[in-house]
Amino acid sequence: MIFSHCKKNNISYILFFFFPFCAFTKTLPLPRFASLRFEYVNLRTGPHLRYPIKWVLTKKYMPVKVLKEKENWRYIQLFDGTKGWVFQSMLIGKKTFFSKKINDVKSKKQAKIDKNVMGELKTCNKNWCKVSFKEGYTGFLEEENIWGVVSSSPLKKNH
Repeated sequence: MIFSHCKKNNISYILFFFFPFCAFTKTLPLPRFASLRFEYVNLRTGPHLRYPIKWVLTKKYMPVKVLKEKENWRYIQLFDGTKGWVFQSMLIGKKTFFSKKINDVKSKKQAKIDKNVMGELKTCNKNWCKVSFKEGYTGFLEEENIWGVVSSSPLKKNH
């Protein structure tokens, strides 16, 4: 299997000349969050078109948790715990989230956010994430109130 891996030896230099994409292959960590690329995405029972459609997901940019990969298929989990397979091109790296039950915090509130409201993640520092909503609101939420960020995420910067 010449394409399955690229090693650093004499053969890899020859392969790089003929197959340069090997040098740029990047494995992303699991689990991780992604978003739906399209308004309609089929969630299947298995990693192939021959498997039946379990659900049709109808929310563009909805956050999903990628749990595992099999070739071009991704096994994902939805915020309600539903799991299934989608083709990799149905996902993008846009950082979105769903709000969980918001705990009372001792700070001035600018807006009330209900449970399961979707927004966009900007950055996360320690336990707080800067978020924005399509209605124009921007602010900060505690990470524990967000479904859509992993502690090891590149958005996390421990300053």
